[in-house]
This record gives sequence, structure tokens and C-alpha cells, in this order.
Amino acid sequence: MSISTKESRRRSTVPIMPQDKIAKDVVALECDALQQGELYICKIKWVKLALFEGWNDDMCCFRLLREDASPMRWSEARYLPGEFIAYDAFDSLGNPPLSLWDRTLGTKVPRNWFEMFEEARRKQRVWAAGDDDLVPPPHIGYELHRIDSPGSAATPQSAI
Repeated sequence: MSISTKESRRRSTVPIMPQDKIAKDVVALECDALQQGELYICKIKWVKLALFEGWNDDMCCFRLLREDASPMRWSEARYLPGEFIAYDAFDSLGNPPLSLWDRTLGTKVPRNWFEMFEEARRKQRVWAAGDDDLVPPPHIGYELHRIDSPGSAATPQSAI
């Protein structure tokens, strides 16, 4: 069987997958099949990349990537089984299933899809290492003071 191609906007060749091949690869997962620390594409109200953290009070706990924020950031979320549909974020070869977005979920593939999946893999590594980078480091405010010496003009508020 040959795979035909089409020209993309970037002038590269994109393979067109046969419909029967896509239907076999894309399977909605049962909530019991979700594995802690794995990445999923979840359809809740919108389609989001999610890191499954586990169960709490019969609810599925996720970190959802907010790709529309600048810069991208993660938010905590909890859903009851049945309130969302989850799909594997990567196929058996480790590639994101981009055809899932438009053909199965009925939405456009985000323009920044590569950065999204790159950030998701980074977050997965951080989470697996036991670090929690959900909260940004505390902000230290600075005040400017006029001083006669040639030293630093910025002094941390905590030092005042």
C-alpha cells in the first residue's frame, strides 16, 4: 500500500494517512487505564495536553498545559471519570498523533504544537524526578536608592 502526500504550507511533504490506519491507532482510554506520570491528550471542553498525576477522592488529578498563555504554564485540575476523554499523547514510536486533533477531536492542530509537546516532555521529566515546578520562584522586589558610593543602586527589599 502506498501513502500519498500533499504539499503543506511550509513547502514540505506531509504524508496522508489512510482513514483505516488512523482509526486503529487512535483509541480513547478508559480512566482505569491511565498511568501515573504519563502524558495524555484530553478532551474536556477544550483539547489539552495533560500529565496524569493519579487519583484523589475518586477524581482524576491532572496538570493541564495552558498553551494559550504566554509563556505556557501548567494548571492543576481534577475531573470525575466520564467528564473527559483521554488519548495517548504519543504513538508507539514516540511521535505525537497530530491527526487525532483534526480528524477525531474536530479541532485544529495548534500552531505551536511542537513547543507544546516539548514542554510536556520537560514537565514529565521534572514530575518523574519528584520536583514540583508548578509554582514559580518567589519574586524579590527591588527599590532604587540614591547612594554616594559607586556600589549597586538596587537593594533588595528584604535587606532594608
